[in-house]
Amino acid sequence: MSKKKIKWYRLDNILKYIAQYYVIIGERSNGKSYATNELILTNFFEKGEQFAYVKRYDEDIKKKYMDNVFTPFEDKILELYGKKIKFYQGKWLAYDKDSDGKLSECEVMGHAMSVASSNRFKSTSYPLITTILYEEFMSIDCTYLNDEINLFLNLVSTITRQRTNVRVIMLANTISKYSPYFSALGLKAHRINKGSIVTKTFTDNRGFKTKFAIERTENVNVFDNEENKDKIVFNIFGNSGVGSMITTGDFEVHSYPKVIDNYTFEENKNKSSKIIGKQYKTSLVIKFEDYYYRIYLIDDNVKFISAYREIAESSISYKNTTHIINSNLFKKGIVNITNIMTFNDTEYNKLFDIIINTIRQKDFVVVSDDDGENVINAYRLSGVSYFHK
Repeated sequence: MSKKKIKWYRLDNILKYIAQYYVIIGERSNGKSYATNELILTNFFEKGEQFAYVKRYDEDIKKKYMDNVFTPFEDKILELYGKKIKFYQGKWLAYDKDSDGKLSECEVMGHAMSVASSNRFKSTSYPLITTILYEEFMSIDCTYLNDEINLFLNLVSTITRQRTNVRVIMLANTISKYSPYFSALGLKAHRINKGSIVTKTFTDNRGFKTKFAIERTENVNVFDNEENKDKIVFNIFGNSGVGSMITTGDFEVHSYPKVIDNYTFEENKNKSSKIIGKQYKTSLVIKFEDYYYRIYLIDDNVKFISAYREIAESSISYKNTTHIINSNLFKKGIVNITNIMTFNDTEYNKLFDIIINTIRQKDFVVVSDDDGENVINAYRLSGVSYFHK
C-alpha cells in the first residue's frame, strides 16, 4: 500500500499568469512561504537576482527573526552551490563554504524591509531586486498602519523605479475576512473558492496598467497522511475558531455568544426561552463589507445586552433606520457613521457608549460565529478597539 503524500503548495499555477502582483492566501503551514523562499533563493544562486523580504513593522525584521528565515534551505544551498548564508545589518549575504565569511567575501542576496519604514529606503537604488515578497500582509485584528497601502506602494516604487521586470508576491494565512488590500481590489477574500485564481487589471486615466493574480490555495491536508493514522492535531481547543483555519484554510472565526442571560434569537431557541424580537429593535444598523446587521438592545435590569441579526440592504429605509455604522451607503434620511469614536451627537453618543461597552464585555448575542466575526470587524473598522478575541 503506497503512502499518502502531502501535496504541498507550489507556485506553478499562479506564475502561469503574467502579472505585477501575485496575492496568495490559504491555510497555515501549507507550503506558501517555502515555495516562495525557494523561488527567490534559486533566482539569486542561478541568475544573480536579489529579493526584498518585506514585513509590516521594524520589529518584524530584526536579526533574531531574520536569522532563521532560510534555515530549511541551508543544507541544500551548501550541497548545490557550495555556499553558506548569513543575515547582517538588514541583508542576507552568501559566501563560499571554505571562506571565513568576511564582508569582502560576501555577495548580497536580499534585503529585509518594513512597510512602516518605507520612507527610509527612498534614496537607495535596488537595481538587482526582481522579487518583492510581502509576508503576512493580512492582520488578524484589522490593525494596519495609517495609509498602509500607499506606504507599501511607495516601497514598491522605490525598488522598481522605471523597471518592469519585478514581481510582487504577497502571502497571508486566512486569519481575517477583512484586509484593506482586498477592499482596494474590490474583492471579498472569503468568497474566493479554495483552489481558484482570479485576476484583476486596473488602468489609470493615461492607460497605464497593473495586473493582479489572486489565489486562494487548495486545502493541503497537512495532517492527513499515512504517518498520522490516529488523526492527531494540536489546533482544536474546545470551541476555538482558529483550528479550522490551520487545517482547512477556512477563514479564522472565533466563538461568539449565542445566548446571554437566557436571551437568544429564534434560530437558537432550543438554547433559551427569551427570544429576541422587535421589541428590542433599535434604529441602528452596522455594516461589514456587504453584510448589514440590525442592532437590538436589551435592558434586563442587571446589565445591557446588545444583539445582531443580519438583514437585507433592501429592507433598510429611513422609516426603520436613523444611522448606519461603518457605512457610506446613500439612503434618504439615514446618517452614515464612518468613525463611531469621533461621531458627535449628544443623544446618540450615550447610546453608542452603552452598545460598545456590551461588545467589550462580551455581553452581546449573534446568530452564528460568522455573524460575530463580521460584527466585531465592523466595529474595529469604525474606530473601536480593545476587543477580546
